[in-house]
Amino acid sequence: MLEAPDAPEAVEAERVLLSLRHSHRELHLGVAEARALVGQAVEWLRRGMSGNDLRRVLTSDLPPGGVRSAVGFLRHRLVQKMPAPVTAVCGAPGPAASVRVAEPVSRREPDAAPLPPPPGPVAAPRYAAPLVTCEGPGTEHVFRSLGGETQCPDCRQEAAWARWAEYRIASLGGDVPTGPEEEQPTGWRGRLAAAVAAAADRRTEPDMAVPENPRGAPGHLPV
Repeated sequence: MLEAPDAPEAVEAERVLLSLRHSHRELHLGVAEARALVGQAVEWLRRGMSGNDLRRVLTSDLPPGGVRSAVGFLRHRLVQKMPAPVTAVCGAPGPAASVRVAEPVSRREPDAAPLPPPPGPVAAPRYAAPLVTCEGPGTEHVFRSLGGETQCPDCRQEAAWARWAEYRIASLGGDVPTGPEEEQPTGWRGRLAAAVAAAADRRTEPDMAVPENPRGAPGHLPV
């Protein structure tokens, strides 16, 4: 079967046949010899073989004694190792027709409504602590009690500082006595400041020492 020399498959087949000389010198073909084998080589390409596949088949497993006739050897191999023809599937033209697997009838339900998506996890409602009135001093205010507290964080902090101030005032000597015209300091801050100032004044007062007896007997004046 003669092929048009300018057909794409014929050009590819002739190129492969002429390139065999680069793999094995024994497979050297002239242009006329290569074109005589183009028809059989084109059939390989039509049956799904690529040019590289055709070249690999023609150059592998050469006879141990060498190739006496490149044309005869290649014609024999092209005929004997010709691949099976590609069968068209489902009436689709061409050797590369795709195969589509039919879906089982039991799974095809074109008229059935799509199933709703499964329900997602139900989010737990967010807990909000109740608002309670703070029992601390000052103007009335509210806060959220997380663990049953009766005072807001600011009032609890203020009470903690007041307890510390009481210990500090006691260590400094207690509250400072005031005269009839002096105003008693109020609040733990004022009382603490007065106690600190009084302690500082006591440290700066000179010590009242008893004079010594010249004879060395304390408590007895000389006669």
